Amino acid sequence: MESEKAIFTPDKSHVAMTFAKGLKVLECFLFERTPLSNADISNMTGMPISTVRRFTQTLVSLDYLKISDAERRLRPGPALFDFGLSSLYQVNIRELVSPFMYSLAAFTKGTVRLGVKKGLKIVYLDSYHCSIDYATHESNPIDAPLATTCAGRALISRLPDKEKESLMIELKKIYGGMWSTVKSYIKASEDEINTYGFSAHEEGEYGETETVSVPILAGDLGVIVFSCSIPNNKQNKTAIKNDIGPRLLYTVSAIELLLSKKSKNSEELSCCRP
Repeated sequence: MESEKAIFTPDKSHVAMTFAKGLKVLECFLFERTPLSNADISNMTGMPISTVRRFTQTLVSLDYLKISDAERRLRPGPALFDFGLSSLYQVNIRELVSPFMYSLAAFTKGTVRLGVKKGLKIVYLDSYHCSIDYATHESNPIDAPLATTCAGRALISRLPDKEKESLMIELKKIYGGMWSTVKSYIKASEDEINTYGFSAHEEGEYGETETVSVPILAGDLGVIVFSCSIPNNKQNKTAIKNDIGPRLLYTVSAIELLLSKKSKNSEELSCCRP
């Protein structure tokens, strides 16, 4: 007769095996810079395509993978940044943009952040803060609500239509009676970006910070957003619209151009491979 412990202690070997298979799927993206289909992953891992499809559907729902194009090929998603894997796909964007971020933080004596979407949150992958006396760099990911932050709302404005529509349905369920207010702020942010190229809003419990944000579509990396925050006072309120906002937009445009050149170079190298 089986002991009570044997009856009620689950066998976790299948959990370990499932986890290992999931990692095996993600490992495929270590060696490929182009999006992969389920068939590609099946060939690379030796797993049946039906098994691969189940794993990739789960990984997409968790933002570890994203659907790249109309052919539903896959690429790494923003959740991989949480594991320090940003360099596994194309360029290491954090290293690429860090000089731009530090330069802007030093000029504004504020905080400049790089953010990506993860589920219903925005994850700040890098933050640079400069004051008169010191400068700091925070590289540990920090998350914040997507719909109630300046950077998060800016990011939403540039999501593909289908993804944005699904997100708005989810947000409506979460915010309930507050949804009309939250939605109006999202709409206002999108209108500002369409008009000026950037969005600026007060943040903090008492509106003690002014933040300006600029989103871009960074190729296969998806939508990313850069933001700059400074203390809220009368002088800075004017500067955020007339100086810092346009300066951030110019900086992000330079980053966007650099990313596009890197992407083009990667494609050319890929075409030259035997």
